[in-house]
Amino acid sequence: MRKLLLLKVFILISFSQVSFGQTIADSGYNIRIKLANYANDTLFLGYQMGNQSFISDTALLNKKSGEFSFRGTKKLNGGAYILILRPKNDVIQIMINESEEDFYFHSDAINSYANTKTNSKDNIIFLNYLSFLKEKSQAAEKLLTMRAEKNQHLLVSKHLTLRHF
Repeated sequence: MRKLLLLKVFILISFSQVSFGQTIADSGYNIRIKLANYANDTLFLGYQMGNQSFISDTALLNKKSGEFSFRGTKKLNGGAYILILRPKNDVIQIMINESEEDFYFHSDAINSYANTKTNSKDNIIFLNYLSFLKEKSQAAEKLLTMRAEKNQHLLVSKHLTLRHF
């Protein structure tokens, strides 16, 4: 009976340690960034609050893989984050979800959202939204140009009409 109790305690402790170990391994973040046309060897991960930017982490370029890896043992708060590019402090916005903090994001430092590849569901949705906004912005710009041309035409016509009378 005593051996059976010891065996149960041992199994319970073993499972709790395995479970605890998995919890530690599953926590934290691992974000791999690859940027074409970025000559610097340092990249910052940060967030913005109001008109200020705050740095959460710094990554150095892994020359073998060509990637910057942001890693931490504690999970990041979910939300909008920025990649801060040196030396001009240009930014690329990315999304981080508390349940999805192990992903890659490959982009271009000059044309930041064109041809971006990622395995992050939130960033795919975000990139689709940015593409939608760009498309609608271009359509709105065309309409504004047409309206301005029409107004200019009406002003010229009105001016010519008033001169003849």
